[in-house]
Amino acid sequence: MCGIIGITHNGNIEQSRRSIQKMLDVMIHRGPDDEGIYQDNNICLGNRRLAIIDIQGGHQPMISQDGRYVIVYNGELYNYRELKEKLIQCGYHFVTKSDTEVVLYWLIEYGTSGLTELNGMFAVGLWDKLEKVLLLVRDRLGIKPLYYMENNKSLVFSSEIKSMLPVIPQKAANLNTIYEFLTFQNVLSNRTFFRSVYKLLPGHWIRWTTSGKTSGCYWDISFDQNHVYNFQDVVEEYSEILNNSVSRHMIADVSVGTYLSGGFDSSSVTTIASSLSDEPVYTFTGAFTDNSYYDERAGSRAVAERNNAHINEIEITPQDYLQNIGNVIYHLDEPTLGTGALPQYMVSKLVAGNVKMVLAGHGGDEMFAGYQVFKVALIKEAFKRSLRQTWSALRGIHRDELTRAAYYLLYPLLYPEVSHGVFIMTPKRKRTSFFTSDFLEQNNGFEPFESLTKHLDGKDDLPGERLSRLYLKTYLPTLLTQEDKMSMAHSVESRTPLCDNKMLDFALKIPLDLKLWNNNLKAVAKAAMKSRLPEVLNTLPKRGFPTPFAMWYRKEPLRLFMEELLFSKRSVERGIFNTSTLKEMFRRNLCSKGDTLYDYARANRLYSCSIVELWFRTFIDQNEPVPIC
Repeated sequence: MCGIIGITHNGNIEQSRRSIQKMLDVMIHRGPDDEGIYQDNNICLGNRRLAIIDIQGGHQPMISQDGRYVIVYNGELYNYRELKEKLIQCGYHFVTKSDTEVVLYWLIEYGTSGLTELNGMFAVGLWDKLEKVLLLVRDRLGIKPLYYMENNKSLVFSSEIKSMLPVIPQKAANLNTIYEFLTFQNVLSNRTFFRSVYKLLPGHWIRWTTSGKTSGCYWDISFDQNHVYNFQDVVEEYSEILNNSVSRHMIADVSVGTYLSGGFDSSSVTTIASSLSDEPVYTFTGAFTDNSYYDERAGSRAVAERNNAHINEIEITPQDYLQNIGNVIYHLDEPTLGTGALPQYMVSKLVAGNVKMVLAGHGGDEMFAGYQVFKVALIKEAFKRSLRQTWSALRGIHRDELTRAAYYLLYPLLYPEVSHGVFIMTPKRKRTSFFTSDFLEQNNGFEPFESLTKHLDGKDDLPGERLSRLYLKTYLPTLLTQEDKMSMAHSVESRTPLCDNKMLDFALKIPLDLKLWNNNLKAVAKAAMKSRLPEVLNTLPKRGFPTPFAMWYRKEPLRLFMEELLFSKRSVERGIFNTSTLKEMFRRNLCSKGDTLYDYARANRLYSCSIVELWFRTFIDQNEPVPIC
């Protein structure tokens, strides 16, 4: 696991060298174990290394034995041993035991046509000294981040935006991105909050030369449902794939831990990892004590105790928010979805005191229908078949799922864009009341929903497939990037066994009615692990690491902190939000005595607005970015 950077020269080699060193210094948290720089007359490459595999032999940048190619690589390749054997048969000789060397020669041998066979998480920069060609690549789901910027026929790339700031001519906010983020609480395009910086999309590559760049997509979602499955066959195959994937993801020369909530995915990963480990695994859990709903330790402790794990827990408080939210936005580089970044940051900090590598449960909900909105998609599919199937699908919505299901089933009558199935923070009809007229005028001609529809145009998907496509292309990559940055902030590598290539390919073959068998969310995963997980997990509600922000924002120490972020003179002068609307939202949260889903949604909007302001203060208002508060 590493941080990678590169600058193609535009006439000043020495300046590039100085810039690379500054960029490396900013990313020391991504690789405290080693540092390396490569430079020739055309490019300067840098690497910060967190050593996980072949600790002694994996130094980067790595140069091919003939001296022609140079690679910087961030990630882990879980099938590197199999690919290495193929390369040996092709005549390649290896001098290290690292997966970096395998990726280097695999790309030399097969180029972009071989990318689909790489099973792992990765961001790669490969330089061809002879042809003067730079190839950038990112993994299928975007587990590892990679950003780039073009400037005067030069290209800069990095694992983190903040490291690029020393070479950005003029820092400026991309107002289109802010508009997009405040519409979806996510950015669905390749834009970033910085006007000149873009992200390489998951499953894509860029080939750069001095005469220009080309780009392509080596992997995209393809639903292959021509197979005939019964539910038990699906469960058995899922179980086999998951066991093999966890085994692959445990390849390391360091100790392994797991993130453990009260959910099925992290519990499944922990249970399988424990069965494969010679030593008790370390588990890490975050909890809130404000309300029993926010405390998932009944489930996590049951799983950990059943597996004789080393239990590590942290209780997260409003004071933790006040002391760490500045670090969170600094390490995120830009605002991102949901309210889970702070707890992820705190739990990763706990991990860092114990192990260097940890397994996470991300991906199961998106691949195997773990969200209530998938039941709405099933209703839409059933409606096209028969009234009987429609009625059966409607009856399958359980009482604790009604509110979220109703949002996606009934809200489209008021706000048609909600019918897409993703969370809409600011519907079109609420724009004029939420944003200032000046902000809307500056975004005139830009429509955020075009970023969403680009993922769907020309696709003949069933409702369930359409929903899966959106979540796998927009929600999950952002979630994975957030996980990467919060763990790497503490020099911890996070791996996601459920995002394994074989698991992803398998998920795309399974129809929605099997994923929701007997009207149960994530029915396949639950059935596969039923005999191996504590029964208490079946009694707990689906929560997804909720954070009690609605309650926290009503009292000190956060009430005044939030008020200053949202309504100070400089915040108002940004000219983004309608101050009266925002003040009314803040007032209603203060006056509310409840903690309903509606309260959470309102607090979520306040959080999103506040971190936009915090981003401005961290990255735009200062000469150099440093965490605020």
